[in-house]
Parts: sequence; structure tokens; C-alpha cells
Amino acid sequence: MTEDAEGTRPPLAVLQLVKFGAVGASNTLVDVLLFVLFYNELHLNYVLAHIISYSCGTVNSFVWNKYFTFERRSKFHGREIYRFIVLNVCSFSLSLAFIYGFNHLLDIRIIDSKLLSIVLTVIVNYFGSKYWCFSGQ
Repeated sequence: MTEDAEGTRPPLAVLQLVKFGAVGASNTLVDVLLFVLFYNELHLNYVLAHIISYSCGTVNSFVWNKYFTFERRSKFHGREIYRFIVLNVCSFSLSLAFIYGFNHLLDIRIIDSKLLSIVLTVIVNYFGSKYWCFSGQ
């Protein structure tokens, strides 16, 4: 991000949030496009389609958030990967519960349920990534 008219940069937290949003948009694009492909075109069960699409988005997320959003230049190390996996398993489980609830309990279409679940899990992912996975501790 560039400096503003007065020559100052936005606070680091704002830059990270903007970067996280950009990475999140790419993750969402990967996730949703693959979900639609597997569910609508290949007629996989929505759970299997969600597992595959979410996993691909998660790999994309790890690499981009580590090096771009939170600018961790170290090589991959166990603690960071472990925490990222735990966070994303929790987020995946939460998103699957949302999809199930929206679809089976509220009778919302699967694709709409998937999109709603993404909106609701973004906050968990941001704070988990910032303060737990890539905290630099």
C-alpha cells in the first residue's frame, strides 16, 4: 500500500486486514469455484465437495497469509503449520455446521448456505491467523 497525501502509511493492522481480505477473496474464489465444479458438475455429495474445495482454499490461504499478509519470511515450521491446520479444521467444522443448518434447518439452497458459511467464518480465521498462527511468538 502506498503512502497517503501527508506522507504517512496506514497502521500495520489496517494493512494486514486489507491483505487478509485480498487473500481471503482469492481463497473464497478457489473454494467456491471448486465447490460448484464438484457439487454441480461432477455431482459429488456436498460434504465431499466441501472437503475438497475447502482444503484447496486452505493451502492457498496458508502460503499467501504467511508470506504476504503477515510477512513471515521463515521457512515452514511445525508449530506454525500445526496451528494453521488446527484453526482450519475448527473453521471447516464450523462452516460445515453452518451449511448443514442453513440447508437442512432453514431450507436454504446448498450454494447459498456455502456462501453464508464463508461470511460467518472469516472473522474466526482472521483473528486465529493473526494472533495464533502467524503471531511470531
